[in-house]
Amino acid sequence: MNLLRKNIKHEQLKSFNKTRKVLDLYFEHLVALDSRFTKTEREKLSGLLFLPLDSWIIKNDFVFSSSERKELKLNMNYTFSCIRTLEHYYEIQNYLKENLKGLEHRIYFDLFWKSQYKNTNAKNLIELHFRKIK
Repeated sequence: MNLLRKNIKHEQLKSFNKTRKVLDLYFEHLVALDSRFTKTEREKLSGLLFLPLDSWIIKNDFVFSSSERKELKLNMNYTFSCIRTLEHYYEIQNYLKENLKGLEHRIYFDLFWKSQYKNTNAKNLIELHFRKIK
């Protein structure tokens, strides 16, 4: 346990989204890939998931207009670690929930970051992400 404590960078934990994004991605993949979920259950759970927030999402004009970024206190230089508080995170997520209603598969934006889905021979999400960490 002490070995792990030496590797923790406490500054990294000051951003709420930096720890939350990992959970959002985990739940996204669990809902998308676990064969025990029926189609109906998967559709219901997908509506409850939060969009993993990162620089690609923040900078994407499909997701946020310039005025929306300003209203949500975001800017084009933001990374996922810039969303530091629970309140700011929920403000953004609530906005997305209301404004992306027509987008059925809102949980898969992370695949488009740096065109990940194009840069691999992976046949599914597990293979895609497994290759990234090798």
